[in-house]
Amino acid sequence: MEADPEINLEITYQAANRLATHDGDVVQFDVDGNMTKGPLSGELVDFVFDSRNRLIQAGSMVYRYDAENQRIGVDQTSYVVNSQPALSQVLVKTQADGTQAYYVYGLGLIGQEQLGVYLSYHFDLRGSTVALTDETVQVVERFQYSPYGLLMYGDALKTPFLFNAMYGVMSDDNGLYYMRARYYSPEIRRFVNQDVL
Repeated sequence: MEADPEINLEITYQAANRLATHDGDVVQFDVDGNMTKGPLSGELVDFVFDSRNRLIQAGSMVYRYDAENQRIGVDQTSYVVNSQPALSQVLVKTQADGTQAYYVYGLGLIGQEQLGVYLSYHFDLRGSTVALTDETVQVVERFQYSPYGLLMYGDALKTPFLFNAMYGVMSDDNGLYYMRARYYSPEIRRFVNQDVL
C-alpha cells in the first residue's frame, strides 16, 4: 500500500478546531463531539457511537466491546485481551476462518506467532512498527508513515500493529487507529470520538 500525503484537500474548521468540511463534504458531529459523518478511506461515511461514546460502526465496519470496555471484536475477527497491565494487550486474534495469531509482550509488543511462523517487531522512536523480521532475522516487511501516521509504505495486512504499535495501538482495515479510549484517523489528523465514559 502506498499513499501520497501531499494530496491537496480543502479543509475548513469550526470553533474548537473541529472539522467543518473536508474536500467540500460537510462533516457532522453529535452533541457529545463525536464525528457522525466524515471522511474515511477517501469516502464520506457514517460513524455510530453508543451511550458511552464508543465507536460501534464506521462505514460498514462493526466494533464490539466487553463489560470492561475492552474492544473484543471487529466485524468477524475477535480478540482475547489482557486488561491487567496499565495499557491493555491483545493476546490472541481469531479471524472468521479460525486462523489465530498470538502476540508476545515485554515492556511493549515484541512479536507474533501465526500458523507456526514467528515474527519480531522493530520500532522507531515513536513506537511505530518499521520492520518485521522472521526467526532468521531476515526482514520480511518494512513500513513507513507520514508524520501523522498515514501508512506510506508496507502491507497493512501483515499486522494489525502499525503506528505507535509498541504501545498496543491497533490499525483497522478502514484506516483508523484504535488507541483504546479513542479512534484516530491519520487521514484527517484527528480523533473521531471523545473519550469513552
